[in-house]
Amino acid sequence: FSSFFVSEKTKKYYHFKGLHKIISKTDNHDRWYYDFVKSGLNYVLDVDTDEASNGTLTIFINHRLNDYQGKLIGVTGVGLKMTSVGALFQSFEDNYHKIVYLVDKNGIIQVHSDQRNIEKINIRDRKGIREIADDILVENASSVIKEYENNSGTTILISKYIPEFDWFLIVEHQVQDSLNKIRFNFFQNLIIGLSVTILVIIINIFMVNFYQNKLEKYASTDELTNLPNRRFFNFQASRDIAQSARNNSPVSILMLDIDHFKKVNDTYGHQWGDRILKELAEKMLIGIRSCDLAGRIGGEEFAIILPQTGIKGAKDAAERIKKLTETIEISVNKKDKIKITVSIGGVSTDTPEIFKLEDFLNMADKALYAAKNKGRNRICFYDTEKSGCVEPECVCESEPVI
Repeated sequence: FSSFFVSEKTKKYYHFKGLHKIISKTDNHDRWYYDFVKSGLNYVLDVDTDEASNGTLTIFINHRLNDYQGKLIGVTGVGLKMTSVGALFQSFEDNYHKIVYLVDKNGIIQVHSDQRNIEKINIRDRKGIREIADDILVENASSVIKEYENNSGTTILISKYIPEFDWFLIVEHQVQDSLNKIRFNFFQNLIIGLSVTILVIIINIFMVNFYQNKLEKYASTDELTNLPNRRFFNFQASRDIAQSARNNSPVSILMLDIDHFKKVNDTYGHQWGDRILKELAEKMLIGIRSCDLAGRIGGEEFAIILPQTGIKGAKDAAERIKKLTETIEISVNKKDKIKITVSIGGVSTDTPEIFKLEDFLNMADKALYAAKNKGRNRICFYDTEKSGCVEPECVCESEPVI
């Protein structure tokens, strides 16, 4: 496999090995990108040389990436080396003496055991077959069976349209024996041709599913910490709250913020700030249960939902995380070491049905700011009955500390 991403904003072409080039409208080899974007299609198959892999002829699945507002982010894709597919077709030719290849709807050969024919031969230009080309290239039709004459004699041809590729699978057999033997072999060839179709579709489904799973992971995971991002956290937390309401069971939410994190970035740089975020994410996962969910919802801000957990369990979890955080120690050099603390705000209720996720987050956020106002490196909980912060003496009405 090969993989790539082209950014619409920067026009940078990233190969899985790193930055490959910056594409341009003046480069003929980059026309595929602009043509695909202009087409408006969600995905398309394309046969092209892979510049990032020494010009290897490759079948690409190009896929459009949009943001949540439908604005184009760029184009990504995966590719399968043409030699692999060509070898597969060559094995059928050797074993069954049939010529197997794929053509697009214009008749241009896209996949063939002989790479010299790919994108260079059009069946409309071949002697004998040109007269039946229009009958062969019929979209959404069932299998088409035709005969034609060329310098090698009579050839029986079967064509099958593959909508997933928008290509046609063609299987040819040259006639040398009697007509009865030809027809017998032809039905055998029909089964082989359909088998090839199924095999090629399986390859396509495997590639698309592999690529789709990656996209789903990127869409729901924070790249730096590997924790769920804000979008996925909100989705799962809303489900947990609804489940707790149905079961009439308690639920709790914690919010964490690294104390003086801006100072760490300003003093040591974002490289060490990122290191701290990763370490904190690991400690959080140690301090919670497998049924709990931790996510990164901001720069240095994290949230945890604790389903079926009351105030005591939530306080215990907050205390564990706070103590684990205090064990983080990162050596920048021989003299400087970075140690951090966190402020934690929490909320817990036995009646989750009267609150939405937004309410929980707002209450936990007030408790978090109260913890910061009381000097940081502490835990505060919001009292849903008194509409204030407790444990320790937190005052939710005070101004937030930046």
